[in-house]
Amino acid sequence: KGGKFGVIDRQGKQIIPCQYNAMGAPSTLTAIEKGGKWGFIDLSNKMVLPATYEYAESFSDGLGIVQLLTLRGAINAKGQVIIPLNHTTIKKLDKNHYLVSIGAKYGIYNSKGECVVPLEYGQIRKVQDDFYVLTKGLEMHFFQVSTDKLIQPKLSDGN
Repeated sequence: KGGKFGVIDRQGKQIIPCQYNAMGAPSTLTAIEKGGKWGFIDLSNKMVLPATYEYAESFSDGLGIVQLLTLRGAINAKGQVIIPLNHTTIKKLDKNHYLVSIGAKYGIYNSKGECVVPLEYGQIRKVQDDFYVLTKGLEMHFFQVSTDKLIQPKLSDGN
């Protein structure tokens, strides 16, 4: 309304007034932009984490993606950094994993903030529900989602 964003329920009743310049998808903690900075509100429109970020995405599965200056990471609902804010990009892969990059190198963090695939791969892509294939030069490795395990094939001396 009037170039501002808010939230309505399924019956059209306004839940959050149209007062934000931009807004992420409604969530337990919704990203909002006001005055050129991003922060987080709850569904009662209470400011939970102040607008101090250059960019933010609404919380999903307990974490919100944020950007300070030019670097991105993820925080919990208390504003504590879980995935370090030192990445060029960060993207949610599934309920518990995030694809991160620094330049042209990619890695994976879990939602506990543990780096489960180091930032050294040129490409990471899903090949099955439980597996990603990772390429580093001519090498191909795998990541199993259900176990948080990086699998590096062992080749015999003759191959």
